[in-house]
Amino acid sequence: MSSQDTTRQLFTEIGCLEHPFMKASVDEVVRVSKSCQKLIDTEMVSIIKAFDELAGSSDVSAAVVDARLAAMQTQIEQLEDQMQEIRQAESEVFEMCAARVQHLQNAETMSADLWKQLRVNRFLADYLLRNGLYDTAEKLAAVPALASLINVPLFQEVRALEQHIRNREFEPVLVWHARHEQRLRRLGSTLLFKLELQVFIELIRKDERAEALAYARTAFPKHAQQHMDTINKAVGVLVFPQQHASQELLSEERLEDLVQQLRRNNFALHSLTAQSVFDATLQIGVSAFKTVHCGNPNTALSTCPTCSKDMQPLAAKMPYSVQTTSKLYCRISNARMDEHNPPYMLPNGQVYSEQALRSMQETNGHITCPETHNTFHMSECKRVYIV
Repeated sequence: MSSQDTTRQLFTEIGCLEHPFMKASVDEVVRVSKSCQKLIDTEMVSIIKAFDELAGSSDVSAAVVDARLAAMQTQIEQLEDQMQEIRQAESEVFEMCAARVQHLQNAETMSADLWKQLRVNRFLADYLLRNGLYDTAEKLAAVPALASLINVPLFQEVRALEQHIRNREFEPVLVWHARHEQRLRRLGSTLLFKLELQVFIELIRKDERAEALAYARTAFPKHAQQHMDTINKAVGVLVFPQQHASQELLSEERLEDLVQQLRRNNFALHSLTAQSVFDATLQIGVSAFKTVHCGNPNTALSTCPTCSKDMQPLAAKMPYSVQTTSKLYCRISNARMDEHNPPYMLPNGQVYSEQALRSMQETNGHITCPETHNTFHMSECKRVYIV
């Protein structure tokens, strides 16, 4: 294979895994740019309208004119301050995007092992952040080579919101939702309903039933068409708090469910996939190694990743790999069996490599099978030919 073909194959493989990595940063650039344009349009319309009203007024005193001009000047100065903040955010987003592009381009020029290790560390940091292991992830992401490749602040905001949910403080989360309400609605999110439902439930838990009923009248009507059954059950808790359905709504597990949904919605808002790349690549790797013999105590190999105790739960859910050619390995020596180390079958049907059998051979030529503990002479072993 030519170097050009190798490079093309490398970037094809990278593209499959790294598309979300780049898409998230590009979408962030677009979002910041749109926010900037929206701010300019809104504020400038307001300023121009105020100026036109002032220009069209003929009977306005000098003091009023000065006051209105001062107000417009203040508004313009505030706009400048906001623009400065947005420019700073734009600069940071562009730097992040450029760093990610450079990181992918380095795959062609950097040492392959070094680049792959850097990418694995990035996958790990992303996985840790997604699963709430923030302290560990932040330590890993603090490495200079990784700092610009992982958007830690994106997760830090949600980390604080998660703690508010666990503390039953829902107002900050509702404020966050209001800030992203339009986009969350387009995504079909039900987070707002579940947050308001939980506020209602917490009022009942504190036995503030009058406040709970008043809150329900305010919050639930807009959700009635889509969530009427759940609303009926929730209101029923006011009357029958000991019923089975009530216990389900009062369950402590609902808080953790809210945390998980908040994370998923945050991923969607920032164009992050629901599943981490670390999960996806691990599953692909496990599936590539998995055969029908994996997990069977009689045929498992200590060097096989899918046969290991830690991997078996994950491997059980994965499909078998498609192999056009097979490679046989000895269960004793873990060495490959081929024409230089052919497989031999004992009379009891167990197959091992020639080298392993020679190493087990006693001075009198006898071999004890490690599986059945039967003893045979080396001359009784027959070579196996794979067609």
